[in-house]
Amino acid sequence: MKSIINYIPKNAEIGVGLNILKEEHHLFYLPGDRHDLSPDESFYAGIGGHMEENESLLDCAQREANEEIGVSVKVMSSLKTYYLPHNKSEIIKEIEINDNPQPYALYEMIYPEGTSHQGNVYYIIIYKAELIKRPKRFKKDEVIAIIGLTKEQVRKSLQRKPTIQKLIDEGALFIGNKNEVQLNVKVYPIGTAKAIAKIIVNDMD
Repeated sequence: MKSIINYIPKNAEIGVGLNILKEEHHLFYLPGDRHDLSPDESFYAGIGGHMEENESLLDCAQREANEEIGVSVKVMSSLKTYYLPHNKSEIIKEIEINDNPQPYALYEMIYPEGTSHQGNVYYIIIYKAELIKRPKRFKKDEVIAIIGLTKEQVRKSLQRKPTIQKLIDEGALFIGNKNEVQLNVKVYPIGTAKAIAKIIVNDMD
């Protein structure tokens, strides 16, 4: 069997994303001031980021968690690994790999229009993880707060853009200072959050 890295072209841009679970909620970050956002809409995404030179996947996961939310995580092995190709005509499929811990997914994300890497493929290796302790500080320019969505909220996320307040009213967890967040802003998933939603929808079809 192959390693997950064998599915990625040489010299490709690689990142690590975390599917962090807490009390049956999937935890995602809400972006800080560094991100150029519309006054009416924002996004949420998985904790994680680009893998640095000579860095392992797991080291990247821990570094990003510590940088963004101030705590380490416990990376969990997944029973399955999903492959989500960027080509919309290809379906989500399971792949057999020999990595330990086994990643949850490999997601080929296409950089959107208007970004410096527009049209390029960014390979995100996603791991399941748990928080070792509750986050108390965030890298505020990048992460303003954390929102924890139920599985049903994640499933619906590809078809709607609810406000942060509506998500909280429906049972989402919120970790952070609500006074620092515009709760009436509509949000949608990108990156790891979008991949997790696609997998949940795929498994329920």
